[in-house]
Amino acid sequence: GRQRVDTFVVDESYRERLNGFIKKQVAEGGQVYVVCPVVEESQVSEEEEADLLLSDISIDELLDDSIDIPIPEKKKRKRISKEAAEKIENTVKREVKIPDAPKAKPQKGEKLGFGHIFTDHMFIMDYDEGMGWHDARVVPYQPLSLDPSALVFHYAQECFEGLKAYRCADGSVQLFRPDKNAERMQSTHDRLCIPQIPVADFVDAVKALVAVDKDWVPSEPDTSLYIRPFTIATEPILGVKASAKYQFIIICSPSGAYYAEGLNPVKIYVEEEFVRACPGGTGAIKCGGNYAASMAAGEKAHKLGYSQVLWLDGVERKYIEEVGAMNIFFKINGTIVTPMLNGSILPGITRNSVIELCKSWGLPVEERKISVEELLEAQKSGALEECFGTGTAAVISPVGKLRYKDEVFTIGDGTEEYPLTNRCCAQVTACGIRTRTKYSTVVSTSAVGGTFKMLGSPCCSPDNSLAAIDGTAPEAAAGGGPYAATA
Repeated sequence: GRQRVDTFVVDESYRERLNGFIKKQVAEGGQVYVVCPVVEESQVSEEEEADLLLSDISIDELLDDSIDIPIPEKKKRKRISKEAAEKIENTVKREVKIPDAPKAKPQKGEKLGFGHIFTDHMFIMDYDEGMGWHDARVVPYQPLSLDPSALVFHYAQECFEGLKAYRCADGSVQLFRPDKNAERMQSTHDRLCIPQIPVADFVDAVKALVAVDKDWVPSEPDTSLYIRPFTIATEPILGVKASAKYQFIIICSPSGAYYAEGLNPVKIYVEEEFVRACPGGTGAIKCGGNYAASMAAGEKAHKLGYSQVLWLDGVERKYIEEVGAMNIFFKINGTIVTPMLNGSILPGITRNSVIELCKSWGLPVEERKISVEELLEAQKSGALEECFGTGTAAVISPVGKLRYKDEVFTIGDGTEEYPLTNRCCAQVTACGIRTRTKYSTVVSTSAVGGTFKMLGSPCCSPDNSLAAIDGTAPEAAAGGGPYAATA
């Protein structure tokens, strides 16, 4: 640990002590370079060639901190048998990495924007047909290496989620309803023929990554750590089929307001030419194709000076469904109205939270069809009091103006005061940041040395443990694969 030891050979009796040495070095910030698989000294032969460099330093000397270990000027090259060489090649290696220097974190008060900055680490878990989900691990944030023929590139078998971690006033970190994101991702996986991930495993994976990158959770008002879990099909084959291989990945981004307007009202454009989704399609799940198909209408709205598109249904082109990538709410004559879930509208988690909050405040809430004609009549009569969109990224976004055909309508009385919108935003934010509620999931950041244990379900390898997130390398679980632990 004090000086570089390229390669050394140990017998079976030293395995436990060697593991302890590696853990100790990582805990103390030492440097561990390469650990070869265990090969008994008796297997070393002078007769067959293999690329194994042996040091003359003994394990006892290596573990004794009082001995100054010299680095030999020229290491002796020895030969081992073909059988021993194959054993080295096939033996599972446990690698303990000291990552490169951490990224520079945003300074206090720095404008974060949304989705531009990424933390030091990422979570990855693999799926192979016949094995299930396996090799869950937290690794340094890095590019992915995928075959050009991977199914995700050609047939779009992929999906994602979005949730947030908040810094509380006492310095602790908590998640907002991660179990609901896990449940929605299960629904998405079902629709796209992707093997499910148990809810508890999804939540534990998110908590593990956030605990590792806890220092990236911002504390400024209106900021959060945005968390993006996603699944991609990685089987290298050109053929329309469900993949036999997947990766489930989580990345994190410290972020500010999604819209530049913040809580200032946005302008929206009613889209009549393009549709977002149709019954029987994928509108109710979070797959990337939904968002790619919405870009043409979004570009059209931006050129006209509008922030977002108000989507109409794909059959009659008259009933309101969503606004941009958000669910939408209206306050009409004191009643809260939102389009009913019909199979083409995403069941938003913020949407569900707002409905529950409004009902708890004694406000009447209706989930039903609402036509654009009814909305415009309500605006003309003065009955339309407020309009706002809800979503994880933006949380709550008030709508101030609405354009339909060649007419522009103002929402409310023109004072740009939206008491219900502001109350919902404050309460949803409070549920995430300032208070412990039924919506809160606390992330332990003081004692994060536990393991991530996969459940023994049909899609998961039993007893797979994640690399301990305090930087130590846990023992491989029985029947499980190796894990890369990062300090």
